[in-house]
Amino acid sequence: KNGPLLEKLQGASICRYQIIATIVKPKKKKDPNFHFNIKLNKKIFRDGEQFIIHIDPNIKMFVNIFQWNPYLSEGINLTKIFPNKFEPKNEIKNKKIIPEKKYKYSFVVKYPHKIEDKKYVDEYLLILATKTNINFLDEYEFKRLQQRISEIPNNEYRIEKTNYEILK
Repeated sequence: KNGPLLEKLQGASICRYQIIATIVKPKKKKDPNFHFNIKLNKKIFRDGEQFIIHIDPNIKMFVNIFQWNPYLSEGINLTKIFPNKFEPKNEIKNKKIIPEKKYKYSFVVKYPHKIEDKKYVDEYLLILATKTNINFLDEYEFKRLQQRISEIPNNEYRIEKTNYEILK
């Protein structure tokens, strides 16, 4: 039986992964009454276009938004884009657009011109909502942010992720 299986796999690559993890059972369950919807104005952008984030919470929450540009660094670095110096208050009670026009700033996508071999790049947003206001740093290595989030009781936060593409 091994013969035919090997014939089907000719030319295929086999990848092996080793995962080192600490598995901890959460002390509390997620709160099903604490959630939000997130939507971007587009999923595919061209260089120089603005992206707008629409957030619709079901109850009052404090929102932090981190951006990850995987092509910019070797590590997984997250940069906080909201709250920021233009819009420092992150308490959200109702539908909100980020950035709000009254604050006179915008999020502009830029294609990384040092990347010449791709027709597009992906960028990601991690939206972290908490029941109380927690101050986060402006930048995190992914593992450090995970450690910070693990300090928050499970029923006190919610995370959503979204991505978008930037065309060359």
